[in-house]
Amino acid sequence: MDPTLAILDRGLKGDVGALSFLESTASIYIFDGTNPGQPKICGAWDFLSQALTEIERYEARILNLVFPPGSIVPNLEGHVQLLATMSRRAARRSPTADQNLVEICLTNASYRGSAEQARQLIDYNRHLREREMGRLAAMVFDFSYHRRQSSSLSQQQQGTVYHSAFSNPVAMDSLCAVVAANAISTGPHELCHLVSDWIIPSIDNLPPFAVASVTCNLAGEGMANTAPAGITEALKNQLFAPVVSKVLGPMLQEAVREIDHNEDATTSRIDNQRLASMVLKGLEKWSAATSCDIIHIKQVCQNAKVRSDYLTWI
Repeated sequence: MDPTLAILDRGLKGDVGALSFLESTASIYIFDGTNPGQPKICGAWDFLSQALTEIERYEARILNLVFPPGSIVPNLEGHVQLLATMSRRAARRSPTADQNLVEICLTNASYRGSAEQARQLIDYNRHLREREMGRLAAMVFDFSYHRRQSSSLSQQQQGTVYHSAFSNPVAMDSLCAVVAANAISTGPHELCHLVSDWIIPSIDNLPPFAVASVTCNLAGEGMANTAPAGITEALKNQLFAPVVSKVLGPMLQEAVREIDHNEDATTSRIDNQRLASMVLKGLEKWSAATSCDIIHIKQVCQNAKVRSDYLTWI
């Protein structure tokens, strides 16, 4: 395995050293001055960047491998979930808190560069976070990462099928949680931008499960004591009605309709059941985060001409 995957793999197996490394990587930054002309700040965002690249590269390779009949095909679902767990911890830090950690790192390393060089290292880490979180958001909102990939002909002939870790709902939900945590920790403006400028206008062109998961996790993260000032007000006064009437309400209505019309235990029915469950969980969390009861939710749905009788599921 490649380096970051090997660390994640050892961590999943309970290796103390690997778990300690992952804990440190999510919590602090390390100054790398081995190349005096190109010093680096290493931490969670570097690890996330490399890990995502290695996972995609690994899956591209393994998709075409030939396995003996009856063999167990390796997958990276646990690796993705562990990566998401550590990344979510880092994503819960505000940009200001992140910058403070970089400054502490430079101080502890007795960094002797100029103030301008130190600023460049801080800015690079900030840009890396923005880039990787944008990359992750693009991945979770990309239909191709949710589909069960087709295995090679030889694998299919042997009855051995490989499914991408990204298409696993639990792994995907854990990645969506990272996107939500980052939006909340960055502040009300970023939160409103994600919901109002990205999710709602593109709702018909985004994977429903990712939309439901991110939306649900936004409310969950918004209730945390560490949420920045203004988050609760944004959730309640700016986003509650649009999210319920344009996202969660219509998605629940459509998912239940599909379940009712598809009585067979097919993949589609299971997917819709999973989606309905996630939407209901999201409605519960938005209700708790904004102190709005079921009567208020039904009123919002009725005003938007969304059938509120589906909300009897709650």
